[in-house]
Amino acid sequence: LHEQYDQKQFSHQEWCDKTANKFIEKQMTRQHLIKLSKKIKLIPGCKKTLKELKNRNIKLYIVSGSIKDIIEQVLGDTHNLFTEIKANEFLFDTQTSILTKIIGTKYDFEGKANYINYISQRLGISTSDILFVGNSNNDTWAYQSGANTLCVNPRITDYHNNIIWHKSIVDFDD
Repeated sequence: LHEQYDQKQFSHQEWCDKTANKFIEKQMTRQHLIKLSKKIKLIPGCKKTLKELKNRNIKLYIVSGSIKDIIEQVLGDTHNLFTEIKANEFLFDTQTSILTKIIGTKYDFEGKANYINYISQRLGISTSDILFVGNSNNDTWAYQSGANTLCVNPRITDYHNNIIWHKSIVDFDD
């Protein structure tokens, strides 16, 4: 489905709808999502760094093509350090806990630059005062906003492309 989306065979929300249908067929529950999130670990020093940035009055945002519930589970209490988290949202039936719908974020892929522009306007700052940190092909549109871009632990992106990625840290583990 990702490949078909990349080939513009359907919209982002249609991709989410098709994905949701596959998960619903398999009776995916919130518990499956939580179990998956427990396998994802933050790199050492991440929480300490986020707290230090927040203590220095640096506003933190997440704009992701991932799943909001997973992001919040992995971050734990640290997710409260972020002003806002924008990502895909999974809705579950309150009785059965089975997935009912995926609400796709409008801020994935091309939408990342739009989100940066939105934050810039909301805060009354230039986009060049924003540092966007990403690692994959869905992050490559962020540079179009004028933000500074940093690629960390790249996957499915050309971190050598200095038009898209202003700086890169190829092996980031602390």
